[in-house]
Amino acid sequence: MLPVWEAYHKSNEELFEESRNKIPTLTKEWTNFNAHDPGITLLQTFAWLFEMQGRYAAYSGEEHLFKYLKLLGYTRQREQPSIGKVTLRHVTKNFILPRGMKFYAGETVFETIRTEYVVANQLECILRDENLEDITEMIAYLDGGAEKLFSHTPNSHFYLGFSEKIDLSKELRLYFTINEAEYKRNDFNKEMFNMGELKWEAYTEKGWKEIKGVKDQTRSFLKSGYVSLEAPFQTAACCLKEGESVRHYLRCTLIKNEYDLLPCIDYIGINCFQVAQRDTKVVNVYLSGTGKEGQCFLIKHYLALRGEVVVLVKEGTDLWRAWENTPEEKCYEIREKEGLLKEIVFFKAPPKGKKNIRLICYEKNFYPKRLLGNFGMMSHPAFKIPSEIVDRKVMGLDSVFIKEGQLIVQHYHQKRDLNMGKEMDCIYKVSRQGQIVFGDKRHGKLPENKDEQLMITGLAETKGSGGNVKSGTINGMSVEDQQLLGAITVINYEDTISGVEEETQEEALYHFRQNFKEEKRMITASDYEAYVFKTPGLLIHKVRAIESNQLKEEEGHKVIIIVKPYSEEKMPKLSRIYEEVIRAHMEQYRMIGTEIKLVSPTYVGIDVNGLIYKKSGYEKALLEDKIHHYIENAIDSLKTERRFGESINIGTLFGKLESLEGVAYVEQISLTPSGTGAKKSLSGDIILEPDVLTYLCHYHIEVRG
Repeated sequence: MLPVWEAYHKSNEELFEESRNKIPTLTKEWTNFNAHDPGITLLQTFAWLFEMQGRYAAYSGEEHLFKYLKLLGYTRQREQPSIGKVTLRHVTKNFILPRGMKFYAGETVFETIRTEYVVANQLECILRDENLEDITEMIAYLDGGAEKLFSHTPNSHFYLGFSEKIDLSKELRLYFTINEAEYKRNDFNKEMFNMGELKWEAYTEKGWKEIKGVKDQTRSFLKSGYVSLEAPFQTAACCLKEGESVRHYLRCTLIKNEYDLLPCIDYIGINCFQVAQRDTKVVNVYLSGTGKEGQCFLIKHYLALRGEVVVLVKEGTDLWRAWENTPEEKCYEIREKEGLLKEIVFFKAPPKGKKNIRLICYEKNFYPKRLLGNFGMMSHPAFKIPSEIVDRKVMGLDSVFIKEGQLIVQHYHQKRDLNMGKEMDCIYKVSRQGQIVFGDKRHGKLPENKDEQLMITGLAETKGSGGNVKSGTINGMSVEDQQLLGAITVINYEDTISGVEEETQEEALYHFRQNFKEEKRMITASDYEAYVFKTPGLLIHKVRAIESNQLKEEEGHKVIIIVKPYSEEKMPKLSRIYEEVIRAHMEQYRMIGTEIKLVSPTYVGIDVNGLIYKKSGYEKALLEDKIHHYIENAIDSLKTERRFGESINIGTLFGKLESLEGVAYVEQISLTPSGTGAKKSLSGDIILEPDVLTYLCHYHIEVRG
């Protein structure tokens, strides 16, 4: 018998009684509760319908639940490997680091996400501006320091000095870590914007030369990421000032400065590469044939170096023919290459085509396990993945059969929902329990040949949240790799993050409910304020949304949003970039017909004067500091959590000062506003307009006694 959820244990009679008993609390006009009353009849009908729907839902399994959630716009979160970065140290020669290179944190495996070029070079110094201020020591993980790369001078710049020549014809990737200890930007979305325009140059034999090939993941140092530099020339050595060592320099100049806060950098590194916590057992490498003999390709994956390689050539849309060397004919040869790579040379010409050559690289220990069995005559064949937790984004399956004496491979595509497939689609899905399930001939085809076998052609194990490790723990590699790389060491300076398991049924329901409760439209003033605070990539300090009629100079009906960003300036205005980004973000939530106006705050200075007597025995200087600190907190909106337009009550201020320890009594306190947007009442209170922020301007409190 199928289990029934507890949520639906009530009968329709119980539901009806509960509903009928609530009628008097809802209305006084309904007084007839007998069975012949039409309203009671409707109530009985809906109680029965609710019970039937509840029981139907209760008998639905997990698969049905996730389909319902999908209809409501929620997609279940899959497993996610932990992501981090490792740095190679003590590099003595340049070489290519293949994709999938394995590093170890104890027994936990991490792999490089892409093929990288490792350079035998060191970043020796970081200098800023024309005075060549040395900020090298501040930008290092071990010291925990941070420093701004630019100053507020026009065309501010910094230099990166390297020990060896840089060949920019090969991409140089520099990793920048942005310090967000004090202010953390909202996460970025796909919309691109920069607050600074940068120019990168290298010192060459002909002087400074601009680098045109720049790929900047940091958005001009707004977030951590890579800056990749590529140009058809090399650097030359120079000495920037007397007494400095001769080095090879790169220079970055801030051409246009629209930053709210100048970027603060924790670390700049070379040979710093992104890794994912996964242990790949099988991977596909695709090559494009030219149709000529003697084709030679580098195989840029680690499993080609340490594992077994199966070579396939495209036969049709989803069909591949296996190429095997025989005594009569040698089709290809896989050779050792310098460093961590192998290459494949074809003696028999594969046909010309895009990605029509496929190399399946297997880990040696997994190669004997690649076949999961044949389909036989099963109407609904199902197979089990021979691993605990797998990263399903890299999962690959093919069916294998013999045709005209040759091995033919047909590729199957993974889907999250088989119902989305058509009758002849070669598709499958992987259940949470690791079961491989194929279509039912209406949604996805079944293999027609009973001798077809299922072969794993893509598999990577991951530990989910168990792969989130602390800094300094990724520090090992295999014995063979260490012998090959010599004195090179590896380390992760930061914790690895983002590793999670696939959502359970309970977790998915919880996250759906949280998502469902979240307001998707801006209706109230608090909605407008909340969405402005969430604007991607910005640093928002204070926000207030008001109706236009609350400001005297405004006419017509519109919503006015006052925004104060964090900034290097004491009283910042709303910049062009901020206004454009906020407006684009709010457009998707704005109610049709609602006009929005973004404005900067009005800043009003408050002069404070007064005379306070202290108690005997209290140190005057300490009491003066205490009084100044309290008054600043009570008045200055730029440094405290005081909201826009929050008036200042002189009576409250007077009373709080008298209650301070060490104060005998307050003789006199007066507040005077300077600027528009504020006025002083007859009682001495400061009344503010809704868009005003106050700050402490002139301060003179005399302490006697």
